[in-house]
Amino acid sequence: GDDAINLLERVVDEEENRLGTAHPDVEHTRQWLADMLKEAGRSRSRKAHTLKDLLLLHKKNRGAVGAVAAEPRH
Repeated sequence: GDDAINLLERVVDEEENRLGTAHPDVEHTRQWLADMLKEAGRSRSRKAHTLKDLLLLHKKNRGAVGAVAAEPRH
């Protein structure tokens, strides 16, 4: 029902922020959400991101990638 849809919307948002919108896992989860919304007669309402939000997200993700790359490999 609505609780499952709301939870899946949050999962999609988190995956998009963490993995990027073109990642195959995100696309799969997004399609799953679209199917659920279609069955419920609804559509996904996307939040508009401001340029400031996008720049902060980019800076955050770039730092995370740098931290992972700096770890020694065994």
